[in-house]
Amino acid sequence: MSTEHELRATSEFLHREFGADKFDDPRYLRWCYETGPEGAAIQGIVDDDHGRLATYALVPQRWRNGDEVARLGITVDACVRSGAQRSGVFRALAADVFERSGNAGIEGTLTIANANSTPVFIEKLGMVAVGGLPVRATVPVRRGPDVTQVAADETALAAMAEDAQARTTTGWVRDWDIDSLRWRLASPVNDYVIHRAAELWCISTRSAFAHVPVAVVLSLIPRAGRRDVDAARVIGAVGRHHRAPMVIHAGRHADVRIPGVAVPRRLLPSPLNLLVRGFGERPTESLRDVAIYEFLDTDHY
Repeated sequence: MSTEHELRATSEFLHREFGADKFDDPRYLRWCYETGPEGAAIQGIVDDDHGRLATYALVPQRWRNGDEVARLGITVDACVRSGAQRSGVFRALAADVFERSGNAGIEGTLTIANANSTPVFIEKLGMVAVGGLPVRATVPVRRGPDVTQVAADETALAAMAEDAQARTTTGWVRDWDIDSLRWRLASPVNDYVIHRAAELWCISTRSAFAHVPVAVVLSLIPRAGRRDVDAARVIGAVGRHHRAPMVIHAGRHADVRIPGVAVPRRLLPSPLNLLVRGFGERPTESLRDVAIYEFLDTDHY
């Protein structure tokens, strides 16, 4: 567990280096690092005479592939102070975080990196790229009459968790239960909306790109184990609810057909790649078959 002083120092460092609003206050790191249902994050910190030099953390999660369940994690907040990126400090820091994660019973990582950092993660940290994270943009035209917005109360969370557990997908999927959904939707930096339809749950939020409002789909959860679900009506409802002219979904989804057009990577401000690596006795190759990976699985929103 981190002290309040450590969280504040890390938050100030990340805000200074990244400029992201979510690091304005240590509440975000306290939530992300300390309160997850799978245990506290494995944190790596390096300081020097000038203060914080580098950070890296791994947040434990539970994933499954068919009947196999594994404790994996996402890596977050990889940062080295400006001007010190080629000092070798990050490679040593990441190696320490991976070793301590393995010792804590975490079997590997499924994580994403932007296009600039991907070569470092592959060449220096032994990760393997399993493909770019597709992004689809949809103009919200269609909307079904049965799509409603529901409060994120215990009833809705329990129903979503039950449907998430009913997935029969082959390949790795986040093993969402009510505790992990409750925790994820308690992030102090975003407001989330739950959309319910007869065939599908959707979790969304509102963002902006170039000052234009954009609705962002964080997760699509088919109901009652459905496969090959068309998300067009739900996507339309998401856009209309947020009064956004465009809806964005980033990720891969084996069970849902997502409407819209694929955004070319050259047009993305920060193209994302899905990376995997096993720890200890877990072979990295055993993690390559990722069936579903969406923004709800990450720390982006």
